[in-house]
Amino acid sequence: MTFMHEETERPVANQHVWAGTIASDAQDNLDPVDVIIPNIDDRTRWEDCPWQQRDNFSKPKRGDDCVVTFDNNRRVTVVAWWPQSRTPQVTVGPITDGPPLSPISGDIWYATGGTTGYAWQFIYDATWTTDAYKWKFMGGSESYGQVTTQQTRPNNSPAADLPTVGPSAVIMRAGVFHVRWGCLINTGNSSQGGYAGVIISNAAGTRLSTYEADSGATSNAWTSAMTEEQMTIDPAVTVKTQYFNNGNQTATFGNRWLSIVPLRIK
Repeated sequence: MTFMHEETERPVANQHVWAGTIASDAQDNLDPVDVIIPNIDDRTRWEDCPWQQRDNFSKPKRGDDCVVTFDNNRRVTVVAWWPQSRTPQVTVGPITDGPPLSPISGDIWYATGGTTGYAWQFIYDATWTTDAYKWKFMGGSESYGQVTTQQTRPNNSPAADLPTVGPSAVIMRAGVFHVRWGCLINTGNSSQGGYAGVIISNAAGTRLSTYEADSGATSNAWTSAMTEEQMTIDPAVTVKTQYFNNGNQTATFGNRWLSIVPLRIK
């Protein structure tokens, strides 16, 4: 007859931690892998071994180093493994600091807007060759500005600021953006000929937009004008709305607004 402590102190064969090598690729997070344990036999595969996840992205691949354990049923479990190259990661930081250095495809960057309160999410696409802007927008709030003050431009006047400038927005990273803008326009008693509208310019007054939000003669009525454009803004600058009037009467602009969402940045 044996005592209980003698039973519990008996060593169980192979209940140790062993260095190993992953011998098959995991196809998904529930797919077990094969493992080789060189210090036991460098030609024997231990099949259908469950593995511990590292993150939400990576899966073990053939050739990765690992450590395994045997349970009391001699089942092998991969308790840790190390990929041969790094996997995508998530970074959070101010957009003014720029994206993380040395990115790889699949990296995610949450860019915060500081005093603006905006937060934008991007994913890096190293295979993108259409242009230099490889950080692709995945979601977030639009950058929006509005000026409600009604102000005028005289007849036959080129694009310029109104007394209350804007609205405007600071573009902190060069890239491709979806820009929308518009306002209410009243061209006074003009009944024929000419039109008035809004364009996008940089802080120095150089026109950036190809399109314009405009309206023809309104016969002293208000009309809503808006447009949108995919726009490459490089280098990063402050953009603003400016107003022109090609009509033969004074034009009044009100409820002015500007909306910008990034599509791709660098």
